[in-house]
Amino acid sequence: MGKVQSLINQGDCKISTPSCVTFDITLMSSITVASNPPAWLGRSRFVLLFCIVIVGCDSGVETPAQNDAGTTTSIVDGSGTAETPDTSDTSDTSDTSDTSDTSDTSDTSDTTDTSDTTDTSDTSDTSDTSDTSDTSDTSDTSDTSDTSDTSDTNTSIDVDVPRIAPDEAPVLDGLYDTIWDSGTSVDRSSVPLAIDNLILGNDEKRSDGQTEYHWLAMHDETYLYVFVYGEFTQGATVFVDSSDGNMYQDDAAELLIDGDNSKNTSFDGIDDFDFLVPHLKFKQPLEANNSEDVDGRILKGANSLPLPDDFKFASCLCDAGQHGWEFRVNLEQFGIVVGRPFGIEVQISDDQDGGDRDAKWGWMNPSKPSEDGSSDQTWRNPSLMGTAILR
Repeated sequence: MGKVQSLINQGDCKISTPSCVTFDITLMSSITVASNPPAWLGRSRFVLLFCIVIVGCDSGVETPAQNDAGTTTSIVDGSGTAETPDTSDTSDTSDTSDTSDTSDTSDTSDTTDTSDTTDTSDTSDTSDTSDTSDTSDTSDTSDTSDTSDTSDTNTSIDVDVPRIAPDEAPVLDGLYDTIWDSGTSVDRSSVPLAIDNLILGNDEKRSDGQTEYHWLAMHDETYLYVFVYGEFTQGATVFVDSSDGNMYQDDAAELLIDGDNSKNTSFDGIDDFDFLVPHLKFKQPLEANNSEDVDGRILKGANSLPLPDDFKFASCLCDAGQHGWEFRVNLEQFGIVVGRPFGIEVQISDDQDGGDRDAKWGWMNPSKPSEDGSSDQTWRNPSLMGTAILR
């Protein structure tokens, strides 16, 4: 310790403050030196290490220690003698520019790396969630609306029913009014809506595929109107001799409706209807049948839903032309929707000589397979109906 103090007193090394001397002496006292080193080596190592420590201490001061000449403190070389560096060594003071290393704090500009948090702008990639706009592809489910359109082009649709204004609705009397010129009497292929498939019995006057029976239709968005042409009045045989439970044995028109066009093989109890309307009332003299009269006659099919209260009809016992029927069907009560297909079938029973009917004809129900056979099945199988749509 005495040698160290001696060196300090001789000015070999200088320190900025005594507190630093005390620290460095304490530090050097903790250094272990190899046993019995040469005297010069021990001193040189001790002094060199001590001075480095002192300089290191000075470097922590804001301005470097200077001697009386204004130059920087001398550094002790390995020989133990002090060399005064060239004043150009004052460029070592540029080492103080190492304080510019504090400009390394500009490395804190690396905090601009926090701008990497702008990478969070990559969260703008979350704008890729706009790809969820691809879910707009689910707008292709709007294509499901096309299903209604496909119903338009569906070849299974047989008849387009035109619209008339409500104030143009026909008077229900079984007569052909001029407004019926606005109705349709042909299918999509311009084939007349003929009721000419022989489905039951035999007809001495007509053969399968050849009748004067046919039908027309129109609507006013509240009601569906159907007109059915029966026999020519000339040579017609009109009979009414069957009791109410057997009305189908007399001359009659039959209307079958499947409101939602479900076309099940059996009546679904939802919107499947079957009504038969005799041409005449059960009385003498002969009189046309009409729903507005208390003695009007109508027969519900065996599998049909009950008769809706707003179902109207009228027949004509005409003097010329053709006998006819008119029907007015409440769209809501029958489950029919404008623009949506529905099932429909129109049939005629013909009694030529009293007693049981002689033949039955259908529009869409297939013709009977043989002379003695029968194909009369629509009254139990709605899938045999044709298909129409209201325009």
